[in-house]
Amino acid sequence: MKRHMRRLKFPHTIRACLCVVAPAILGHVSLFAAAGPPLRTGLWMTQPIEGDDKTGAFEAQVRANSHLSGVCLHIGWKDIEKEPGHLDFGAIDKNVAVLRHIGMKYELGIKPGADTPPFV
Repeated sequence: MKRHMRRLKFPHTIRACLCVVAPAILGHVSLFAAAGPPLRTGLWMTQPIEGDDKTGAFEAQVRANSHLSGVCLHIGWKDIEKEPGHLDFGAIDKNVAVLRHIGMKYELGIKPGADTPPFV
């Protein structure tokens, strides 16, 4: 007696369910993401922090662009630590004070590598 084997439709059923459930889950990934500050969006400029007192020109430059959303400040490590153990954040403080006064978002980057102090 030959028994007719019925093909299982199980793999097709799972595949169909995944096609419906996966987009629903992926569409709500933000529900599972960690809360934190919003992502940086808009037009941002990159600005090196210089040791000289050029904060007036810097403020005028930032204010001149009404489309600007924020500023990425960067400075070399060797410009902060010129002597071992002696850190000078004065230039950073001046630039950040200007941006806070304007109400502009900012980000700070300290560059290592080629900008590492020679004594390190």
